[in-house]
Amino acid sequence: MGVILIGYATFILTGESRFPGLWALLPTLGAAAIIWPGRGSWLNRVVLGHRIVVSVGLISYPLYLWHWPIISFFKIYKLRAPTTQEVWWILGASLALAALTYPVEKYFRSGAVSFRKLLTLCCAVAVVAGAGAGAWLGKGLEFRLPEKFRIAGEPEFRFHEQIRMDKCHLQNLSQKRAPECLETHRPMVVIWGDSHGSSIYPGLKALQDKEKFGLVQLTQAGCPPVFLDRSVASGCDELNNGILKSIGEWQPETIIVHAAWNDYRMSAEEIKSAIEKTVLSIKTSSPNSKVFVIGPVPRWAQWFPELSVHYLKETGVDTLPDYFDYKLEKPTWDLDRFLKLNLKLQGAAFISGHNYLCNERGCLTHVGPERIDMISMDHGHLSPRASVYFMNRIANELQLKGLRNE
Repeated sequence: MGVILIGYATFILTGESRFPGLWALLPTLGAAAIIWPGRGSWLNRVVLGHRIVVSVGLISYPLYLWHWPIISFFKIYKLRAPTTQEVWWILGASLALAALTYPVEKYFRSGAVSFRKLLTLCCAVAVVAGAGAGAWLGKGLEFRLPEKFRIAGEPEFRFHEQIRMDKCHLQNLSQKRAPECLETHRPMVVIWGDSHGSSIYPGLKALQDKEKFGLVQLTQAGCPPVFLDRSVASGCDELNNGILKSIGEWQPETIIVHAAWNDYRMSAEEIKSAIEKTVLSIKTSSPNSKVFVIGPVPRWAQWFPELSVHYLKETGVDTLPDYFDYKLEKPTWDLDRFLKLNLKLQGAAFISGHNYLCNERGCLTHVGPERIDMISMDHGHLSPRASVYFMNRIANELQLKGLRNE
């Protein structure tokens, strides 16, 4: 039974499966079922007790430690997942390194504890910690690289600060929003979304400084701002019901809905249906509100700063073009086009992110000359400066220009 459960999990689980989750019980219960009978079972005595299998078991911990950095460095260097043949090479390298380092592990784990062992371990930890701190403080030791390869990291983008992380953009459902997230003066503009919804806040804040409207930020990590026929994340339905109730009480002039629409394992039809259902609920609760749904923005195969370095290396050019389609994820573009053509919104408008950020050559790479002017600092969240650019581009469509709080 244990072998069947593990085998079933091996072949049935894919990259689309919700894991970890209940699926994790399959291999876990399978392993428990194999271990439970002890050494007396035929499988444990003959198969798992074979000296080759036991040898693999002995090096399993260093094997675990080695395989992940090898895979990570492979993906960083190649900018893609390994092929089947490359997986076998990675496995072979991991086994070889694990076998070579097992004697070190055995030395420290066996025998009596000694001052020499303790001192050696403390020195090793200090060296690793020092190297990590040095790399962090030295911005990845960027002095090693030519100027064109020096990319901006999250501290330079100040993304968490800009989206008001843990104050207005919440990471878990137990957190409470700070009072400054709920500006009730008129006209009132509400942002409802997930972390991608929070990424448009810096742009709206820049508009607010000119136009003087009240800005309410209702963004929650991992929660799509739609009502679904099935739950995609625990607690999100309750959260969204509470937001809808607040919208009914506030009757805001403008509601802007934005999310990473294709991050929630929904088909294009499901996303379309969920958005239409949600807009209908909003208009029922607040009939006079202007509702705008912003479609997906460009998404990239890897974090955009790293991807940019790969592009410069591969092409040999010194600067990024204004637009390119290098490692641009086509499904996101396709979803934006699908929603633009097929959404039927009653009393609301759809704004295509790709209409404003992309053209026939690809999608925008930067909005200014500085390295923090990149379109994104990860796979797809708009950088704060890109957010300002995007919101300024769509301000007329959002009907936010010319507003004044008298």
